[in-house]
Amino acid sequence: MIDLFNPYAWIMRLRRWLYGANILRSVKLGTPVISVGNLSSGGTGKTPFTMYLARLLRSRYGLRCAIVLRGYKRDSSGLIVVRDWDAIHVNTRRSGDEAQLYARELEGVVVICDEDRVRGARMAREMGAEVVILDDGFQHLRLRRDLNVVLINALEGIPHSIPFGKGREGIGAISPFDLVAITNYSNSAADLARTIRDVQHHEPITVVARIVGYRAIGSRTTIAAADLKGKRVLAVSGIGTPEGFEQSLRAAGAVVMPLRFSDHAAYDEASIDQMIVAATEQTCDAIVTTTKDEVKLIQLLTPAHRERPIYVAQSQLDLLGTEPDLLQRLDALFQRTT
Repeated sequence: MIDLFNPYAWIMRLRRWLYGANILRSVKLGTPVISVGNLSSGGTGKTPFTMYLARLLRSRYGLRCAIVLRGYKRDSSGLIVVRDWDAIHVNTRRSGDEAQLYARELEGVVVICDEDRVRGARMAREMGAEVVILDDGFQHLRLRRDLNVVLINALEGIPHSIPFGKGREGIGAISPFDLVAITNYSNSAADLARTIRDVQHHEPITVVARIVGYRAIGSRTTIAAADLKGKRVLAVSGIGTPEGFEQSLRAAGAVVMPLRFSDHAAYDEASIDQMIVAATEQTCDAIVTTTKDEVKLIQLLTPAHRERPIYVAQSQLDLLGTEPDLLQRLDALFQRTT
């Protein structure tokens, strides 16, 4: 109800209507574009879902994939090819944490940062991409997309629009043709699923991130999720929704002591000292962080910091019985028959 009296919410509605009426023109790339975005500012699980989607596009359809994103909080501007088909070309400071994570985790996927998403997508096409994933693209209407995936975090629901909440747009921005995914899903999200179903007239996808193991930070050495069951772990994160990360650790059996930094935190030596002191004071058996945080922490850790094990949680996304909805959309887009 509060959005009815919010000028920002009305401006965003008008903007979307102007694009829909073709008064404001969008650009068609000529290569399929899939947007992964959300209604709110950060913290909905776009990064793991984008990685899941990129791997799916390669394994199921054999497509050469590119990810185009702004590169939030990077120490650079303009168009940067973070990774081409063969190698990474810039460090975390120049690319930002999300782009660096994509570049390190997704071999054979082009990663491009550019505030101008149209220019970045055109570069991806020139480099031979057969499909472009637009990271955080739901509000970037200047580039026409073939599929919108809209993520909604079950832990926060549908927030009020800025400045009264984190919302960029209301639920009315979602069309029946968009694919909605509820992240951090649990049984308590049934009411949220019902609300979305009333708007879209079909069921949303439901997504759960499940810890399947841990990797020693900066290494390929892994341990099973069961190895930290019942152990006290310091959960270090600088992400939009740390509650989801901590919830998944608890579900894997760990006893969680949270240490939260701001989203996209720029870690420094003081941050590392805070982490080590917290782990000592709370008698933690290990420190566990996210893959997004790893790309920044790894540059600061010394051998002295590793007296206590530091692990990176390895997650798997489970789409609860609804993955065929996504596959049907992709099969139709890429004309795949089963």
